[in-house]
Amino acid sequence: MKLLAYDGSFSGFISLIYFCITKGIKPDYIFKFNNLPGLPVIKIKNLNIPLITKYLTSKLGKDELQNIYYAYLSEIENIESFIISYIFYRINNGYNSKINMMFQKIVKNVLYEISDLSTNLIFSKVNNILFAKIKPYNNVIFPLSNYFSRKLPRETWIIYDVMRSSAILHLNRKNLMLNNVNFKIETKSDFVTHLWENIIRGKKIS
Repeated sequence: MKLLAYDGSFSGFISLIYFCITKGIKPDYIFKFNNLPGLPVIKIKNLNIPLITKYLTSKLGKDELQNIYYAYLSEIENIESFIISYIFYRINNGYNSKINMMFQKIVKNVLYEISDLSTNLIFSKVNNILFAKIKPYNNVIFPLSNYFSRKLPRETWIIYDVMRSSAILHLNRKNLMLNNVNFKIETKSDFVTHLWENIIRGKKIS
């Protein structure tokens, strides 16, 4: 059984894809560094991302690489191994209707959720900060925050992902990712105030 592990980031996953393609390895399961099993695994370190991205674009095309990113955002268990299997079929000019249909369905579901949240997300103004809470099935906070960075570039806002205890703060036209935002406060106003105070003081959110 081939077991691999990476840091959980998309950059790390791109490095992992490159490793698998160049070594001809189709992993059975891929773990993240923070969730390693009591079994031997190959740990993949981040490589030269621009160079790897250029290589993968030449092999797959820009649009397909974008679809791989959307599929990566899915919360399906072991999605990384499935994506790599799909990539092997594409690179070798093979076609598996079942895998192709499943891949397209995953991408479509993620894109639908991004589109739905982009259209319907409602911000509340709390202490002069726009605040929105989301509970997405997929890990779509990054593309969602990119959308609102373009739509509300001059505003200060926070999007809080309840399911993953993470948030993105948009301040001075820049996005700041906040992890482990798992404290429990009764009111929305208290939540935003507490979050903001921790950011200003440079404290870790926990």
